Amino acid sequence: MNFLQIEEEPLHLHKFERPAIMIVRLARRILGIRSETDIDDPIHYNSKQHINARHSNSSYFRKILKRVQKPAEDFYGLMKEKNLLSNDLRIIDVGCGSGNLLNLIASEYPSASLTGTDFSESKIGHCRILYPHIDFKPGDIYDELNPEYDLVLCTEVLEHLLYPHTALKNLVHGLESRGVVFITVPNGRLDSFAGHINFWSPESWKVFHEVNLPGELEIETGVIFSNRVLYSIIRKH
Repeated sequence: MNFLQIEEEPLHLHKFERPAIMIVRLARRILGIRSETDIDDPIHYNSKQHINARHSNSSYFRKILKRVQKPAEDFYGLMKEKNLLSNDLRIIDVGCGSGNLLNLIASEYPSASLTGTDFSESKIGHCRILYPHIDFKPGDIYDELNPEYDLVLCTEVLEHLLYPHTALKNLVHGLESRGVVFITVPNGRLDSFAGHINFWSPESWKVFHEVNLPGELEIETGVIFSNRVLYSIIRKH
């Protein structure tokens, strides 16, 4: 393996792996070595045009699909632990990416109504082929959802956004009475990925919710997976 050609940083890193990746990045800069994953402009990196171009390649999409499978399994396990899932729910995954999480839900809860949206038409095209039993469609997180869902999912998305407060409000707007929003982001105290725009600490993550959401909602925030990930569960009564 060529250590000067490390791929995009994984979602879950051991505490000793992250410094090693940062040293490799520094070495590449000193030596003038660049790869397709070197990121100078995170806004461009997260643009619809750039993401569609990257994921238009089916082999690249399948590589990402494998990389995010373990995080999806971890999130799925946490959702089960928190009793967020059942067969009669109407569920939407906003920013569904590779569709892994919805497919895990479908395997155990076949009667649940499942929808996945992403602003990347390339990703949605691949998801429709891989998971024809799930309803995938293009959708922007900044577009207000109809208030018709029992469970709204948004995992590892808000850190990529210029206006996460708008997205947060839209996610909550999609809830039916007694609905729940489940969100995850990387812990900003450990996250060093140059493609991310937002870096929340556990404290600022809690305040982010308190400032941007109405007081009648029940909000739970916390840190999971060896402090690598922040989560929130937002309940509408």
